[in-house]
Amino acid sequence: MVGAAGPNGNEITDGAWEIRNGKCCCTLTTPAQLAGTECQDITIDGETATIVGRNGPVNYIIADS
Repeated sequence: MVGAAGPNGNEITDGAWEIRNGKCCCTLTTPAQLAGTECQDITIDGETATIVGRNGPVNYIIADS
């Protein structure tokens, strides 16, 4: 999984995620200051996945890529 973080979205992140004990667990390997694993609550309703993290809920549309 590759993504972006930071206030301007300019920190490139890399890692992997898995569902563990009903939670969405993301393990980041870069950048170093964000490295580690965090597990968050996830609910799925139709094509929408809602992940509740430290900044509140975020909705994602589930789609084939």
